[in-house]
Amino acid sequence: MSGREKVAKLLLDFLKKDPASRPGFSKGLSKGLSTSERTDMTSRLLLLALLAVWMLIAWPHVSEQFLRTEQARGALAALSWEERAAAVDQPAYNVARDLAKTVPAGGCVLVVVYAGPEHLRYYRSRLPYYLYPRRVRFSDQPGESVPGCGYLAVFRDLAQNLAQEPPSSHWDERQIEERTARLTRLFASEQMEIFRY
Repeated sequence: MSGREKVAKLLLDFLKKDPASRPGFSKGLSKGLSTSERTDMTSRLLLLALLAVWMLIAWPHVSEQFLRTEQARGALAALSWEERAAAVDQPAYNVARDLAKTVPAGGCVLVVVYAGPEHLRYYRSRLPYYLYPRRVRFSDQPGESVPGCGYLAVFRDLAQNLAQEPPSSHWDERQIEERTARLTRLFASEQMEIFRY
């Protein structure tokens, strides 16, 4: 039994006793309390003791979380807003920045994404936020098309993200090449290509 468990057991044993039988409890005070008041007081003290035990158990984890938060704050403090967004949002911010430079404000872009399901959900939430007022549609199917969208972006997630969570859909590079061969390429980077229909 660890030290914390021993302290918790001692506190619980102490609180289970009748208040009048505890050392240091005033006999005059116990005479003035009814049985229901003693029970109520015992319940409150038990709850307070459980809170104290919980704090003892949780403190190392909470203090580690505070330490990591301070370290992250220190690392991000010297960065500009754009550098912070790029560092925290993995490729989402940089991808959105490149799309914003290429796709006009009133345009529509279909982003064909090669990513795992959770990462795809993340990009679906972040990219429209960064690209507003552009209309952004997503697909993880290389052959899918959206009527009325004048731009196509092919985005391949980071290798570390793909290793962590493989894509759930079928991805065919040959199909992507055939589809984009007739389109005008406007932008190309290691992770993304943007085409105009």
